Amino acid sequence: EGTALSVNNGATAGDVTVFTRDVLGGGAGIVIDNQGAFAETLLTVEGAVIAEQGDGVNVSNGAQGQNLFIDVDTVLAGDNAIVASHAGSGAVDVNATGAVIGTGGDGIRVSAGTLSTGVRVATAAVSGGQNGISVDNAGAGDTLITASDVVIGEQQDGIRVDNGQNAGDLNINVGAVQGGDNGIFVSHSGAGVVDLSATGTVIGEAVDGIGVNATGQSTGVSVNASSASGAMNGVEVGNFGAGDTVVTLTGLVVGETTNGLQVNHGTNAGNLLIDVAAAIGDQHGISAINQASSETSIVVHDLAQGSMAGVAVSALFGGDIHIENQGSIVGDAMASTSRALRASTADAITVNNAGVLVGTVEFHGGGALLFNTGAWVNSGESLFDGGDGSAVPAFLASAHEDARKERPPDVHRVPCRRGAVRRQRHQRDEAGIGTLRQADGIAELHRHREAIGLVALGLNKDGREPVLHVRRDAGERPMREFDDMIPAMLVFDRRVAGDAQIRTKRAEAFLGGATNEASHVARVAATRQGCDRL
Repeated sequence: EGTALSVNNGATAGDVTVFTRDVLGGGAGIVIDNQGAFAETLLTVEGAVIAEQGDGVNVSNGAQGQNLFIDVDTVLAGDNAIVASHAGSGAVDVNATGAVIGTGGDGIRVSAGTLSTGVRVATAAVSGGQNGISVDNAGAGDTLITASDVVIGEQQDGIRVDNGQNAGDLNINVGAVQGGDNGIFVSHSGAGVVDLSATGTVIGEAVDGIGVNATGQSTGVSVNASSASGAMNGVEVGNFGAGDTVVTLTGLVVGETTNGLQVNHGTNAGNLLIDVAAAIGDQHGISAINQASSETSIVVHDLAQGSMAGVAVSALFGGDIHIENQGSIVGDAMASTSRALRASTADAITVNNAGVLVGTVEFHGGGALLFNTGAWVNSGESLFDGGDGSAVPAFLASAHEDARKERPPDVHRVPCRRGAVRRQRHQRDEAGIGTLRQADGIAELHRHREAIGLVALGLNKDGREPVLHVRRDAGERPMREFDDMIPAMLVFDRRVAGDAQIRTKRAEAFLGGATNEASHVARVAATRQGCDRL
């Protein structure tokens, strides 16, 4: 019932080097306590370490110690499998090539004090009754964790890392991870970056699949994961330091009670970049808050779905928002307050929809552009609203860059009285033109309750120039025939003049009645004509 191998090194002793093969202990397996001055500890085990009731391997270096190295194969223990505690200077290095199982405690537990200069843990499969892998680095230097096989923490976290304020970079490269609380939980307040890569499925049974919290001096966060699920969030990332936040999710992430992906980007951080295959949350598929007055970019490849919104993004202190949808962004069609998309910023909002939007949208900002080459299915009201309470100005998708260079559309000449000459000029109206409400597949642009008829946006014959198809009223010229029109939606900018109520439909709806329609090239400026007195 005692310890199979025990080593105690006093304060005046030197290095400790232990090499052994199979070890079996009724209590603990191997216990080493090195209090020697400027002394290293090196443990190498070829074979299995089995500890029926205690720790499998427990090695500690005192405050006068230097490096601590553990190199083992298989470790099976009734309590913790591997414990490394280092209060001295130098690095901590734990390498396990076989299965590591601590049924009553942690699979691997590493604690590095303020004098340490780095932590490295490299394992195969790890399982702990509490945590799978637990690392506390209060010292300087980088923290590196790699696992080539599954990591399980039955009651707490699969992997839990706390990098202190003096630490450097934190790098985690693992496969599948599962925890009773979090799959992976990282707290980093050091001066370096957080770089987390998980190629397998990550599961957090009670909290989050993946949770990252970077604060203080941190200089960036990168999370690259495949599939993840959590009782709360699938993936939750908070970057309250400096540097960019980059989240890339290549599989499905699920948040059972909150969000598939939740990101909070602090005031001192750089840009916020999100690239997601599929995210499903009880509230939001993707929820992102950017407090840094910087760019926010979100790309959805397959699916973003939530009962409150498929994607909800807010730039609290400004910064452009870009959203690209290549798959489906889905809200809850049965909930009147749900949105497919919800975005707000003091600056520009740009949405490129090449997939499917299911539900309404709500945009608050200095200007919003929705480029739609896919489909938009909804039965509610959408809101395009200015940050100051005014309507977000309207414009037609993708025409604004080259429009100023082109000839303005034809206008009907009006006679001038004697003593006057005709004038024709380009004029831009910088005022907002109304509020867009979307219902039953028809969009209505409201201002002063006036209407100019049904319109749709399509392309000309060569597929390069956006054109506005307007059902002909009196005085408008007939529409030219177009063979290559695609569905698109009306979007917003601050350069279209006039009071209007506009109902938009898919461009195909107008193909059958071309002779009753008129067409004008979409432009940023309206051509006005009048007479000036001599």
